[in-house]
This record gives sequence, structure tokens and C-alpha cells, in this order.
Amino acid sequence: MGNPVQQTMYLTPELWAPAYSVRLSATKYTPCLSGLIYVQRLLFLEYALPLRAYPYLGATDMITGSQSPLEEFQSLRDFGRVVARADAPAFLLRWSDDGETVFYGDKFHLTLKRFLLNLCGLLNAKGDIQKQLIEQAPFATLPLLIFKVLEISEPKILFLKYLKAELISRPGSSKTMDAILELFSLYETDPMVGEGKGDLVDLLDQQLRTDRLRSLTLPLDQLWWSDQVYMAAAAEKLADGSMDSRWRIPMGISGLLDAFLMIVATEGIHNSLMIHVLRLIGNTCADTDENRARVVAKGSLQVVMNLLKDKSLVPFVIPVLFNICFDYEPAQKQASNLHLSTALARFITDPGFEENRQFLRFTCKLLDMVLIQPDEPLLAPKGIVEALLSLAISARDLDEFIAVVSSATKYLQHTRFQVALCSSTTLHATLRLLLLSYTRYEENLDEADTLDEKENRRLCIWREDMSHVLSHISALPEFAASYLVNSAILLLLQNWLSSLRPQLQILACIMLGNLARSNEVCEGFVHKSGIHKPLMNILATATNSRVLYYALGCLTNLAIPPRNKTELGKAGLLGQLPHLWSVHTLPHIQSSAISLTRQLLIGNSPNVLRISAPLSNDPDSPATEKSGLSALISIFMRSNADLARMEIARALATVCQVLASDTSPYKINQTRRREVFERNRDIGVPLCFMLLQEKWPIVRSEGWFVLALLVHTDEGVQCVADIMHDMDVFILVMELITKKTFIERMTLPAVVKLAGMSPQQPEGETKEDETTRVDRENAIVLVSELLKRRASTMALLRRTEFENLFLDGGSLLRLRRPVVECDVGYITLSSVISADSKELATTNL
Repeated sequence: MGNPVQQTMYLTPELWAPAYSVRLSATKYTPCLSGLIYVQRLLFLEYALPLRAYPYLGATDMITGSQSPLEEFQSLRDFGRVVARADAPAFLLRWSDDGETVFYGDKFHLTLKRFLLNLCGLLNAKGDIQKQLIEQAPFATLPLLIFKVLEISEPKILFLKYLKAELISRPGSSKTMDAILELFSLYETDPMVGEGKGDLVDLLDQQLRTDRLRSLTLPLDQLWWSDQVYMAAAAEKLADGSMDSRWRIPMGISGLLDAFLMIVATEGIHNSLMIHVLRLIGNTCADTDENRARVVAKGSLQVVMNLLKDKSLVPFVIPVLFNICFDYEPAQKQASNLHLSTALARFITDPGFEENRQFLRFTCKLLDMVLIQPDEPLLAPKGIVEALLSLAISARDLDEFIAVVSSATKYLQHTRFQVALCSSTTLHATLRLLLLSYTRYEENLDEADTLDEKENRRLCIWREDMSHVLSHISALPEFAASYLVNSAILLLLQNWLSSLRPQLQILACIMLGNLARSNEVCEGFVHKSGIHKPLMNILATATNSRVLYYALGCLTNLAIPPRNKTELGKAGLLGQLPHLWSVHTLPHIQSSAISLTRQLLIGNSPNVLRISAPLSNDPDSPATEKSGLSALISIFMRSNADLARMEIARALATVCQVLASDTSPYKINQTRRREVFERNRDIGVPLCFMLLQEKWPIVRSEGWFVLALLVHTDEGVQCVADIMHDMDVFILVMELITKKTFIERMTLPAVVKLAGMSPQQPEGETKEDETTRVDRENAIVLVSELLKRRASTMALLRRTEFENLFLDGGSLLRLRRPVVECDVGYITLSSVISADSKELATTNL
């Protein structure tokens, strides 16, 4: 539209003389007043300029005869242009040398002070003038219009410079500010509907508030184009109003929120204004998904995130981000895709972070929100865990400590960050944090400052979560590759085995047990570090069942290498286990202790001799007839727990295997073998249990293998013969060899001989069928050896039946061979106890 000053410079309205006969110009009709009117008319006409271009307004607001201020203004402007082209100015002004006075010929002069007094008078009469002249907008912003004219270019006339300075310094400026504050204040009583019920009242109230905000659109636009000082004052009042939840939805509907989202994306905004813009955005998004959707749709989240770089705005940016993302999944997803976690990581690692540390908890909550997004574990920076844990060490209070370590723990639940932690020095600091949670927040508190129940519960939950994470980390191959037996972390864990804190003992057992999954590491732990000694002390003194459980698990892994079995036996470990065998109330402890016993006995003659030795060397003591083996058999007879009975049976089977083996470096002589079987004549009962149970097929195979070995020894063949007197076992042997049930076999007219036939493996034979075939071969070996060694002592009918079984399986004798025992695997310890588990969680199959 061009320069507004030039457009209105020559607009000279014509006035009429009182006699209505002569048309006089303004300078002639009111020569003294015309100068003042001429100058102030610039301001009024500038104030009446439309906000939009004429084509944008359209025919509705431009129709001739509408008698609107805009139509009148356009008419005056057109008339002024005609006058300007045809006539010279009605009068000429001149200035004094000091620039303080303006003269119109010799008839009139005007000083600056008089001009400003006249302007203040107009401001005082703003109410009447507003109603009569400028109904469309408040007249209170007249000084802003002056500034708008003056800011078009730097004033070169001393008068205009003086005018601008005076308007800022004089009381009139304060009155203008008061008018702005009054106009944009949203009181709680604005606008309220009358009495009513239901949603109708809320909708009416919402509509009234929306209309109230829409009426502020034009004044707010004028403030935006005038001066940011006044705009900041208006924004502050609107932001204060947005704290009332009743204004939030209307602010979104009216377009006010969209306007402020435009402002926040504008460069060069003073912080005095930006603060209140952020306040309004944050308040309107609090618990209001409609407004959050507007922020997400306009992409303003990125703009707000960028403001984190300005330290002075951080106290407002963090709450705004929190209000936008809290409990609103689309915002959380967009924030994750925009790498909010990276921006927050830069924020908390900035050297000046301490100035805004009070917002650390909100930061952690924001990280928790974006972490639940599927792609966040791949988008977040690897160093964010290290940054959080370093801040946790210097936490100011318990709430801040829990907030920070909880966020770090949630990130550590993902493998990417677990692997990153293994390769950094922060893992040691993480372990120290667990210890710090006890020493700082429990042990060093005064009696008056003890933790309440809620705080203690939060702390316990975090310790449990972090223990789970560290347990998983210790099972990673990167952990085993990064930390040797004599590393600082492992020394710290070894010290924790003797801690008075059960949680630290448990974690040490888990992490050391998971690391002990190779012969080299296990041997180093036992022969160099001696960690079996504090573990054995736990077995002797601990009353916490979880500590006992994980100590047994760690020792089980240490007992797997052959070199360690003898060393642990010499250390007296076998002597500390019997009191745990009979803990019927804790079946997981009982089965774990028996499993450890079995592990110590596998292929180790010295330990078999230790457990089978009499409890006392005094011939007059009744303990002479008792041993560790007899104790296990006695517990088997009394127990109703299948898991404990199965573990005992496998342990006794291991003893029998060692006694019958010729490959042991410590070969047991025949006399000692005979003593073991004579003192423990019921040893066959647990072996029968292994054969008759159907829950664990591999255990049944183990039983057939052991019996096939025992039957080859003079001491063991009697035990096998006694087992065969059990009708259930005999039927099982019959069905296994002939592949027919007992009833089917008894109904056959004659025995079908298989001599001369070679065994054919059926097509599509499964792995389970292969196991059954191996079991059948061992059963045939068993029958063959019994006939060879004990046929003369058998009853005729029994011997005949065994011979028939042998003939049925004779074609397989060429293939007979003992079952190769499964390699023993290492246990990966978990931080979760499943006491009622029916799986073989504590056994190595």
C-alpha cells in the first residue's frame, strides 16, 4: 500500500462557514487548531489502515454505502489523492533552529510539550473516542501506532526523535500498558454462562470463551506489528489465563494457539516475549489432546526442541515438551523420530547444565516417554546411559537419584546399551551406584530422616530392576571378553559375596556364575581367586533362601571342570551340603543342593569315596553304618517331591557309574565297591524310579545306561537282579525290547524268533525313536549279562522269560554298545526364582 505517511499527507477535509454560504478550507476556518489537527490526523488515518490488502477483504467489506470506517477511509483517501494532484499544500510549516517548535506563518506555533499534552488528553478520553470513531479496535494502543510510523525508518527530524522518547518515558506509556493488560486479562469470571446442567453448559461456556478470544485477534495482530514490549505484556496475560483449564480448548479453537506457534517459529524474538509464548503453548497442551494434535500437525515440536540451546529458556522449554508428550502417543512418536533423546543428552552433558539441574526429573520422564517407541532403542545415542549414571552419582536427593537411575535402567534393558556398557568404564560405576544406594540413602541417615515406606519401596524396585539388567549383561559374550578373573569389577563382586546385603550377595553370585561358563574361567576362580570359600561360607551361615539358591547355582558351575571337583571336595564342600538336602519346605534349595552334589560326583572317584565313607570311624558309634549316600537314600524314601527324588536318583546313578567304571584315574578297588553296595542295599530303589518315571525321558535313558554298566560288575549285578524283581520294571524291559505291551505278548501263541534278520531302521525315524533304540540296546545288554552271570540262581519261569526276551532282541546284540553320556552344560543363572517350576532348571542334562 506504500508509505502510509505519504498516503495521508495531503488529506485536507473541507469545512463550512457558520452561514453555510461559503465553503472554507481548514486553515481559514480554524487557523490555530488546523496545525494540530493536521499532525494528529496522520496518526488517526494510519490507525485506520486495514490489516489485509483490499483484494483479500472482498466485496463484503468494500461495498459502497456500507458506512463502515473502512469505506469512509477509502473515500477520504481517494479525495485526498485528487486534492494532492490538483492543489498545493494549504500551508507550509517551518521549524525553529533547536527543533523544539513548529511555526505556521506568523499566526500559529506549536511546541513539543503542548503537542504531547494534547495527545495525553486524547488518551484520557479514549472511551468516548473509541465508541465514536474507531469501533473496530481499542484506542488505547495509539502510542503503538506512533511507534509503527516511526519505525518505518529511523527518524531524522529532531521533533520525531523527541516524540518517540517522550512517549516511552512519560506517564502516558504506563497508561497504555495498563490498558493492554486490562484488555488481554482473562479473568476467571470471563465469560461464564448462567445456571445449567450437563454438557450444554460446558459447550455454551466454551463458545463464549472462544468468541472472547476471537475479539482479541485484531488487537493482537496490531501489537505483533508494533513493539515486542507490549506484545510480551499481552502474551503474559494470555499465558496467565491459559493456566485455567477452561480457556485451553477455546484458545485452540479461536486460532490463538496457532498464532503463538507461528511466533515461536519466528527468528529474532526477544526472550521476554518468547517466555510467555512458551508458557501459553505449554499450558494449553496440558491434558488437552486437541491442542497437542495442533502442535504435532504444525511440526512445532522441532522448533521447541531447538530452543533447548538457549539456557535462559530451558526452564520453560522442558515443561512445554513434557506437557505436549505426556500421555499422548503421537507426540511421543514424533519426538522420538526427531531425536529428542539426542537433544536431551546434549542438554544434560552441557557444561552449564548445573544451572538448570532442577529440571533433571522432567528430563528423565521425557526420556521414559520416548523410550517406549519401537525405534527409540536404535535412535537414542549410546552414551545416554553413561551420562545419566554420571549424574546419579551427584544426585541431590533420593527423588532425583531414583528418577535418573530408573531412566538409565530402562535403556539398559535393551541389548544395544548393554553391549555399550560392557565396553566402557561405566559398568564399574553402575555397580558402585548399587552400593551407594545403601550407604548414602540408608546407612548414613539419622533416625529422624529414615526413609518412609513409599521411598523405600521405590528404591527396592530399582535395585531389583538393575539387578535383572546386570544379570543379563553378565551373560553376554562381550562381558566375558572384557573382564578377566583379576579385573576390578570381579574383585568388587568377590567382596560382595561377603556383604551383609542379600541383594549384593545375590547379584555377585549371578554375575560370577554367568561368567563361570568355561573351564578356564572356572579353574581361575577356584585355584587363583578362591571365590568358592565365601560361597561355602554363605551355605553355612545364610538364612536368606534366595542367597542360598544363587550361591548353590554359582558353585554348580564352578564344580563342572574336572580339576575343580577334587579341589572343592578337599575344601569340604560335600560336608556342607547334607543339611540342605533335607530342606523340604524349600524345594528349589533342596534340589539345587542335591544337583550340586551330583555335579561334584561326576567322574570323580575321590568325591565318591568321600560321600560313601562312614560318618564316624568309631566302631562303637551308630554313625559308622551311615554315610552321605545313606542319607540321600533315606531322604528319597521320605520325600514326595518328584524333583528332589529325581535329583537324588541321578546322584546315586552317578555314584554307581563311577563305581562300575574302569576309566577313572582313581580306580576304586573291589573291596570298597562291595562295601558301598552292602551298606546301601536300597540303592536300587532310586534307580527304579529313574526307569519308571515318564516325565523326563533323558533321565530314563540315563537309568538304562547305569544298569547296563552295573550288570558287568560282580558287586553291581546283584543290585540289578534285585531291581528286576520289581514287576513294573520287568514289564518295562519286556515292552522296550519287544515293542509290544505285556498283554499283547501274553496273548501270542508262540515266540516269534528274529534270528537271521537284521534290524532295519524305519523311514522317517525321529530323534525320540533313536533314543528309544539306544535304550533298547542297553536293555538287551542288561538281559544278556543277567543270563550270563545270574542264570543259575534264577527261577525256571523267570529264566525262561529272560531267554525269550534275549532271543527277541538277539539280532541287536551285534550293535550293543553303552550309551555315551550327554556332555554337561553350564547353567546361566537368572535373577528370578521359580520355586514351583516343574522344569529341570537347576540340572545339567
